[in-house]
Amino acid sequence: MLQNRITGLKKEIIEYGALIEEMVTKSIAGLLERNETPLKEVIDILEPATNDLEIKIDDLCTTTIAQYEPRARDLRVVLMIFKMNSDLERMGDHVANIADSGLFLISHAPVKPLVDIPRMAEETIKSLNDAITSFIDGNAALAQQVCERDSIIDALQDQIFRELVTFMSSDPATIERALHLIRIANNLERVADLSTNICEDVIFMVEGRVIKHHFDKRGHKTRSMDMDKIKVLFVCSHNSARSQMAEGFLNNIAGDRFQAESAGMEPGTLNLLAVEVMKEAGIDISRNKTKSVFEKYNNGELFSYVITVCAEAETCPIFPGLRMETLHWHFEDPATFTGTHEEKMAKTRRVRDAIREKVAGFIEKVKQGIEPREN
Repeated sequence: MLQNRITGLKKEIIEYGALIEEMVTKSIAGLLERNETPLKEVIDILEPATNDLEIKIDDLCTTTIAQYEPRARDLRVVLMIFKMNSDLERMGDHVANIADSGLFLISHAPVKPLVDIPRMAEETIKSLNDAITSFIDGNAALAQQVCERDSIIDALQDQIFRELVTFMSSDPATIERALHLIRIANNLERVADLSTNICEDVIFMVEGRVIKHHFDKRGHKTRSMDMDKIKVLFVCSHNSARSQMAEGFLNNIAGDRFQAESAGMEPGTLNLLAVEVMKEAGIDISRNKTKSVFEKYNNGELFSYVITVCAEAETCPIFPGLRMETLHWHFEDPATFTGTHEEKMAKTRRVRDAIREKVAGFIEKVKQGIEPREN
């Protein structure tokens, strides 16, 4: 039954993508043909249909999780569909903006022959279709191609902007019309960006790689050196000792492949015993800050693995990491140790060494393609 429900959800997403494609096609056709009928259809009929479809899919995802309690890959697929549903609804809003500007433009004399906007629309539709296909097929390679082609759409947007600025400078009477053309280009770029976001999530779901867009000084998208790293979040009650040590070891031992962070259920103060024993191991965590796990959850951060290092943290929220695995490691809390300073240091060293061993085993299993377990 669960697989039938997931198959149905995938069909809904395919239909949603087709609806967005129809909206883009009709908006650009209405603009080029100077025909208000398809433009009004997009605004009055198709855009409201995207809202209805979003509500329907949202409800299906919610009831699927409640009724079937999917786990592992099935849960990741349902969560992916839930996020795609939101992205597609936003695309619908952007295309309605395109149709709105189209209605204005066809009621006024053309600024210039439209060449780059239709090309941009074609590339945007291709990105959308490939994004949906990459999710349905679990095709990370196709998703990667969409991310790389995003620069083509950005270049077209830049070209449209530069050309229209020239028109506005030479003839102020064209400013309002030119701004509507720029608005169309900007909204096409946003649809393409949302398609790229879907593909980034597909790559994360299939391969566990986190790809983020970054920007250079000119505002152009670049790739982070960390884009291929596996993100791991260590969680403990106060983010004061155990999770901080685990973060330090993972980044120190395998920072070329992993990106470790840590957080706490109720962030406290960095434990000085942990700072001392980590310094003995050659790792300085003295400048680390304690952070809230809920802040990371609310920010929608993605992690391949969430690893709790104390019993209290096992109640941490389900993160929206689409390939996320949750592991539970239990270590004593240095904050509870009693005795002399040296006695507490000795106990903290034992915790440190146990964490280092656990982290090393985790790294080796991931490198070998073995799914880590909680033992």
